[in-house]
Amino acid sequence: MQLRHTTDDSPSLTSRILIACAVALAAGAISYVKLHQRWLTGEAGAADFTWWWRAGHALLLGESPYRTIDATGPYPFREGFLYPLPAAVVSVPFALLDMPRGFVVFCGVSAGVLAFSLTRDGYWRLPALMSMPMLTCMSNGQWAPLITAAALSPAFAWLAAIKPTLGGAVIAARPTPFRIASVVVFALVTIAIWPWWPREYLAELGLREKANYTTPLLLFPGPVLLAALLRWRRPEGRLLFVMACAPQNLGWYDQVPLSIIPGTFRQVLIFSLLSYVPLFLVPFVRDPASTAHSYEILSRMVICACYIPCLIVVLMRPNEGEVPTIIDRWTTRLTRVIRGRL
Repeated sequence: MQLRHTTDDSPSLTSRILIACAVALAAGAISYVKLHQRWLTGEAGAADFTWWWRAGHALLLGESPYRTIDATGPYPFREGFLYPLPAAVVSVPFALLDMPRGFVVFCGVSAGVLAFSLTRDGYWRLPALMSMPMLTCMSNGQWAPLITAAALSPAFAWLAAIKPTLGGAVIAARPTPFRIASVVVFALVTIAIWPWWPREYLAELGLREKANYTTPLLLFPGPVLLAALLRWRRPEGRLLFVMACAPQNLGWYDQVPLSIIPGTFRQVLIFSLLSYVPLFLVPFVRDPASTAHSYEILSRMVICACYIPCLIVVLMRPNEGEVPTIIDRWTTRLTRVIRGRL
């Protein structure tokens, strides 16, 4: 089970907390600098965190974020609230602060929680914190670090409910009863808070601007990621396949969960370094006449730099691992049916 690498000298709880605090402070400093750079260019709000803060603030006022957050201008006000209510609920503590401070604290806490989870079995996963997807999250205030922590630690599994696309991938990696139950319970709690949110959320999704969301499996060379199914018994194989099927922004930040697929310090470091390759190549290959074409080029490069190396790592491992009994039973039946037809 490669998503959990065991060692005899796992860090002590004190060491893990100290590392998490140091990472949180560093991430907070990075987010603070990035926020001021955005303000110098005339951008309002606090990047992507603007949506989370406004949603949390709406709940504090007893209002629905789906009704109060509308498309009112350019980024980050160009769309309504396009996430399930669990995202708004998690945002409430940060909405108690003003937006700039909330942004810095959110980025720091997210990075700290991920760092704490990464050190569960040793220090070898820490290079994941220097990857381009992680840096993008610290610059914009994204959910991917918290959802990645949900993949590593059962205590944070309920956070998978924040973003169904990535959350579904981390639950598919380890679909234990406890993880599934924690997500369901959290979702039920949010329904108790605002019973109408599933209907409002689905209605809002119909208005989503889909131009910046891509399914890796449908964009060349994405189809090759189907090969991850050859390692369906392994948690990292399932994680990679479901991630490849999930609509996502291929502008880096949604790819943070991929950083836990490498199984050694060297592999994690290589993944992190490769994730920067598109950043340096984009200026030479982008299409100045078409933003959409430029994004497509970037998306293909991110697939090559982030997904394909993970696929190679997964395929180097045997198709071994524990899976839920019901999945194993149905897979066995399906295999028999296919062989019978052949």
